[in-house]
Amino acid sequence: SVTAMRKLLCVLLAMVLAVSAFSGCTVQRNPASDDGRLHVVTTIFAPYDFARQVGGDDVSVTMLLRPGCEVHAYEPTPKDIIAIRNADVFIYVGGESDAWVKTVLDGVDNPNLRVVTLMDCVELLDEETVEGMQTEKHDHDHDHAADDAEPDEHVWTSPRNAARICQKLADTFAAADSAHAAAYAQRCGDYVEKLNQLDAEFQDVVERAARKTVVFADRFPLRYFADAYGLDYYAAYPGCADAAEPSAATVAFLIDKVRAEGYDILDVDSVIAAQAPKLSPYREAMRENLAAAMGIAVENVGVKATTTEHLGFEGREEGISATAVCILFRRSDEQRS
Repeated sequence: SVTAMRKLLCVLLAMVLAVSAFSGCTVQRNPASDDGRLHVVTTIFAPYDFARQVGGDDVSVTMLLRPGCEVHAYEPTPKDIIAIRNADVFIYVGGESDAWVKTVLDGVDNPNLRVVTLMDCVELLDEETVEGMQTEKHDHDHDHAADDAEPDEHVWTSPRNAARICQKLADTFAAADSAHAAAYAQRCGDYVEKLNQLDAEFQDVVERAARKTVVFADRFPLRYFADAYGLDYYAAYPGCADAAEPSAATVAFLIDKVRAEGYDILDVDSVIAAQAPKLSPYREAMRENLAAAMGIAVENVGVKATTTEHLGFEGREEGISATAVCILFRRSDEQRS
């Protein structure tokens, strides 16, 4: 397709520029590469934060995609390719949104580079289209049958999966830096203990909840979270959908569901709410319209930049969404009592 060819040309151009930047060298190192720390590069925030939690002061972690960057349309720069080439460990999700990674890794001349793919650390779940969800065809770099299910990429949104990922990182860091293996194991154990505590808290909230249905007016990034705690959900799109705005029919369906469930709080778009001073005009208008349509106070539509502390998402969509789910359940529980 034209889009696939454009992305491929951008990646090839970036690789040519990167090769020019370090021609005549073997594996170039960053100026800080001799500081005694393990150098880790990640694509997005979740593995970036897990690496910081497990690695502590013994690692230097670089994140390629800045907050607010659209991962589904990301194209690497020469600087990104150089960062990967100079790394000791590279961590990425591994789904179709990361299709560019294989091309880059094929051109990286660093035999000591260790690569961790998050989707290889856990049991995968397929994306699913639930009632009322707007369907679409993905515009990815390879063709597949329309009926083929795609694995959901948001594997870290379950605390149990997060624990498995952290254990993999601890093992990888220890293999690359045996001098600090005990420290990696200790930090991993401490962090997994917090994740297990969070898991227990979520289970308790769900078990006591008056209702176990989540209505999400956007892409649904919590497939693994919902599966872990037996939640039903309705959403505008699957988690990795390319579309940006739901149809009027989809919005109407979700409004009806919120009314039927009797919710008094709604999470509309936590990514933008967390990463920008205020919502875009379209999102702000949608927020106000939904509040008016459902009789919900406008301040309860959307979530401020609060986080799930133990997961360390710092305002990213999954942390905020998990918190929003918890708020929904607790309010439901209070109403029931």
